[in-house]
Amino acid sequence: MDKNMELLWAKLENKLNHQTLTITTAVTTNVMEAINDKMDLIIQENKKLQTQIMKLEQKLDQMEIYERKKNLVFFELMKKQLNDLGPEKRKREQIGSPNSPAHKRSNPNKTRISSATNTKDAIKPDLLNYVARGRSSSLSELPKND
Repeated sequence: MDKNMELLWAKLENKLNHQTLTITTAVTTNVMEAINDKMDLIIQENKKLQTQIMKLEQKLDQMEIYERKKNLVFFELMKKQLNDLGPEKRKREQIGSPNSPAHKRSNPNKTRISSATNTKDAIKPDLLNYVARGRSSSLSELPKND
């Protein structure tokens, strides 16, 4: 009976090995089919995205070229307008700044004399006035004629 038990045990082991092999192959095929289905969807989406990226890159290149051309045309137009205006019109015009005293800057170190006082009332010292006054009097005080 010992031999029969060994044969039975060998047949049982053989059937179990065959059963585990069929189960593992069935499970792996089912899992691989599910993964392949998902991978196919991912690959198709990846191809679509790659084509969209290529189209967008081409569009970006075209837009950059267009912008460069537009800028060149704009600068050439500005040069032509400046050349047509002549040198006296090339300075910028002041726009939008109000003429209120709050916006004016004045230099406190620089004193300005108005044009009326500059021509008529300005003190013009000369050598004769200096000699007549003497060294002690200042230039701002002229001798009065009585």
